[in-house]
Amino acid sequence: MIPWFNINFPSIPFPIIGKLTIHAFGILVATGILVGLKLTKKRGRELGLVDERVDSMVTWALVIGFICGHLFD
Repeated sequence: MIPWFNINFPSIPFPIIGKLTIHAFGILVATGILVGLKLTKKRGRELGLVDERVDSMVTWALVIGFICGHLFD
């Protein structure tokens, strides 16, 4: 990381819900998850896998990935 280089990403406040804000990084993460899920399901169908098994695999990968990503950050 370069300490003198800082980017302030915009956030979208939602006053109706309280102090909830949606950050640009969160939108990028959600987009990546949705695109990855769609591509994984498509590839699973090509390989003849059952959709429920692919969904279970993606869920485990996301949960373990988020936990390990926050633990080792």
